[in-house]
Amino acid sequence: MFDIDGIICKDPPDERNKEAYEKYIENALPQVIPSSQVQALVTFRLNKYRGVTEKWLKDHGIQYNMLYMFNSDSYEVRSHYNPAEYKAMIYKNAIWARMFIESDIWQAPQIAQLSEKPVFCYANGKVYGPIYNYKNEPIYITTTNKITNNNFVKL
Repeated sequence: MFDIDGIICKDPPDERNKEAYEKYIENALPQVIPSSQVQALVTFRLNKYRGVTEKWLKDHGIQYNMLYMFNSDSYEVRSHYNPAEYKAMIYKNAIWARMFIESDIWQAPQIAQLSEKPVFCYANGKVYGPIYNYKNEPIYITTTNKITNNNFVKL
């Protein structure tokens, strides 16, 4: 399960400038393009941007099964929600999901704590929350553990 902004494409400008934000959504710079189909993409973007988001993903060859977007077209409604709580709820309810890839160093540990599942933070290379051994038993790690090329888990 991947976050979009900050992973798949560069982070957006401040949403308060709606014109700049909407231009960004259409022309976001790709950052990490998965080499194979991903099960799900998650974003805190408003649902009113679904069409342009799907077009951008298609234009950049990103294959996915599910796209979770914030289910409102209103900035006002969304302002009452925490993005980490929103992402954690989706991740926790996706019983098939084993790892969440997040860009934000503040949201990653929150998502891990709330979902009780591991989260890889792209920005700092850390895994937060439990990871599982071959017997599907949780192995808890701390935020001081960092993924390196030698122990990176292939997703």
